[in-house]
Amino acid sequence: MLFFLTLYPERVEKGILTCNGIFEYDEKAFAAFYKFGGYVVKFRYRWFLNIPFSDRLFMARFLHRPIEKQYRQAFLEDFLIADYEAAMGTIYTSVSKKAVEIMPQKFAQIKVPTLLVSGEKDIIIPAEMGRQAAALNSNLEYVVIPRTAHFPMLEDSETYLSKVQEFLSK
Repeated sequence: MLFFLTLYPERVEKGILTCNGIFEYDEKAFAAFYKFGGYVVKFRYRWFLNIPFSDRLFMARFLHRPIEKQYRQAFLEDFLIADYEAAMGTIYTSVSKKAVEIMPQKFAQIKVPTLLVSGEKDIIIPAEMGRQAAALNSNLEYVVIPRTAHFPMLEDSETYLSKVQEFLSK
């Protein structure tokens, strides 16, 4: 979405980004992420869906509050059936030296009013990374949703929707 906002601002009236931010390059940490991520993607088996609480285990690092079982299972199933090349591509493009270099520029280039929402307890993209991104551009309005992690729209949908509606009504 960030790239769309910067490539086609004439097609967008307002933008909403959730759990986005900028981060620093750490070669060792990125290499470990690629290695571990590669193993996780390589060893995906559909029978994992039948293991009790596998959905909770899978989603634990993304959540601070519980979400409904149907959503946890849907995320796990999507992960298990995802195309291998697409999953690996996501790992290598979302966390890369190139992304570290390009993302600050892209946030600074946004020309349309954009709401950037972070989860206060997000360990995937901590709120501070969202705050740093928002500081790069006066077109970015920044909101942190308390007691949520990487999926604030599911963990506290009422607050998330009220923030989105408030932003869109301006």
